[in-house]
Amino acid sequence: MREITKSEIINYKRRKGYRKCQPDDFRCGGSTPELCIPKEKKCDGYLDCRNGRDEEKCENNAKPACRLDQFRCNSTQRCIEQSARCNYKDDCGDNSDEENCNFQPCAINQFRCANSLCIPRSYVCDGYKDCQDGSDEKSCTTTTCPLNKFVCPRGTPDGKPLCIDRSQICDGKSDCEDKADEEATCCK
Repeated sequence: MREITKSEIINYKRRKGYRKCQPDDFRCGGSTPELCIPKEKKCDGYLDCRNGRDEEKCENNAKPACRLDQFRCNSTQRCIEQSARCNYKDDCGDNSDEENCNFQPCAINQFRCANSLCIPRSYVCDGYKDCQDGSDEKSCTTTTCPLNKFVCPRGTPDGKPLCIDRSQICDGKSDCEDKADEEATCCK
């Protein structure tokens, strides 16, 4: 194992935000030279000291300590990797990892899902959840199927319309909850 040089320690300190200790700083301890952080960083939910001492013995701190390179979710207080932010997936459970992202605007013929993903506008209210969060099917008063699909009037267990492939009509298997794909439309 190679020995760490003094310049590597100084560079590491600069990257982590360590500074020359001030009288009212929190002292991380356990290192030479001594590493300090501003007292406001003590018990802030982030591991500012390499040894984690700044998050020890914190009163009223029920949230887990996150590494500085992680993102803390708003409602769940979970720590997730920065790479999971702005990836069109709700990794937090409250969608806070998808907020304040610089997503490109959707084209005029596209719909923006609640997770900011753009889908073709023709996919909205077609009976399929094309958005991971199902936002393309929320607030739909009617379901419109593309020409290559068949609409099951009561296609889902909760009685909502559903679009199915036309190849599924009269195939001997009920794909609609109300069996509309195997009844009136089939030649006997």
